[in-house]
Amino acid sequence: MKNYFAIVGLILSVVSLHAVSPQSVLESISMSVTNNHSEKYLYGVQITESVDEEAWFFQFYDPSYKEDQHWVKAHIGELVSDRSGALPAFEEAGLAKLLEQDLTVDFKDLKAKAREMAKVAGASPNQFRYVLKHPPGKKAAAWYISLLDSQSKILAQLVLDANSRKTVATSWNEDQSTATKPKKVAKTSTAKNETPKKQAPKKKQGFGKSVERTFLGIGGDLEEFFTGERTVDKENN
Repeated sequence: MKNYFAIVGLILSVVSLHAVSPQSVLESISMSVTNNHSEKYLYGVQITESVDEEAWFFQFYDPSYKEDQHWVKAHIGELVSDRSGALPAFEEAGLAKLLEQDLTVDFKDLKAKAREMAKVAGASPNQFRYVLKHPPGKKAAAWYISLLDSQSKILAQLVLDANSRKTVATSWNEDQSTATKPKKVAKTSTAKNETPKKQAPKKKQGFGKSVERTFLGIGGDLEEFFTGERTVDKENN
C-alpha cells in the first residue's frame, strides 16, 4: 500500500510541472488504481482551493463499491483517500457520465476566471470551489465556480460550458450584490437650515365640476384625433 501511494505521489509531482487538467490528474491516478470495473465511470470533479490547500476530488459510479459510488481525493504530490459514497456536490440524481472532452481545461484558466469574478464583485473570498458535472436535462457538462467566505457561504458563482468555456450564467449573493452597487441618495431642494414649505391641500371638486371636466376631456381627445389640435379643454390642462 505504501508503494501505491508513493507511485501516485511521484506521478502527480511530474504532472504539476506541466499544464494541470482534470484529465491529466485522473490519468495519473488511474495508472495505480487497481479497481477497473467494466461499468465504472466518472461523473464529477471538484477542486477546492484556499491559501492552505489545493485538493482534487473525483466522483465515480462504481458497482464494486457500497452504494455503487466512490470518490478519490488527491493533492498534487500525494493521494489522500479513496472512499465509498457521494460528495455533497454530486448527490443530485441523474448526473451524466463526463466525457473526455469535458476534462481538458487547464486549471490555470479556471483560476483566472475565478480571480476575475472576485475582482468584479469586489470580494475577498477565503476559498474557491470548482465543480464539474453534467446535470440531467442539460445539453453539456459545465464548471460551477464558486467564491466562498470564511463560513463557506457562496458570495458569487460563475457557470462555464465545459467545452466552449463560455459563460452560461452568473449569480450573486444578495448581500454581496448590494455591497457592490452604489446606494442612491434621495435628492432634496431645501437649503440646509430652511424649513420645507407646506403645500396647501387640494380643494375637492364638486360633482358637477368633475362631470364637466370629464366631458371636456373626451371632447378634447376627439378634437385632437381628427384635427391635430386641442382647444376644447385647453384651460383645464
